[in-house]
Amino acid sequence: MSIAIYPGSFDPVTRGHLDIIKRAAAQFDRLIVCVMVNSEKKGLFSHEERVALLQKVTADIPNVEVDASPMLLAEYAKLKNAAVFLRDQIEAGEKEALYLESVLEELRRTQNSADVAEIREELESEKLLPSREKKKHR
Repeated sequence: MSIAIYPGSFDPVTRGHLDIIKRAAAQFDRLIVCVMVNSEKKGLFSHEERVALLQKVTADIPNVEVDASPMLLAEYAKLKNAAVFLRDQIEAGEKEALYLESVLEELRRTQNSADVAEIREELESEKLLPSREKKKHR
């Protein structure tokens, strides 16, 4: 079973996020959309509200699960038996989200280096961009 995680703040959830979720759900047996909780950041919505919004907009996609976690992504992926995580590209300046490297750097500081190497080999990153279709406004 292929399991992927799409981590993010989702504050707020956008049409671009939903586009990526729908396309990723078609590629994997199970997609976990995870609101990554950072107690040091104050968002527009609480993580509970973001989870509720994501559950509402993904209710019609059977293989999508919505969750929230304060864990490091690599630890969360291991807990969920996910081998792939998705990352999107931030439109502002097309700055790439280097999430995996920051996660691995944090693990290097806090974990055994052999564990980090094992996690690096087990985790795979896949980047999806929102489709560029123009929507007709009514």
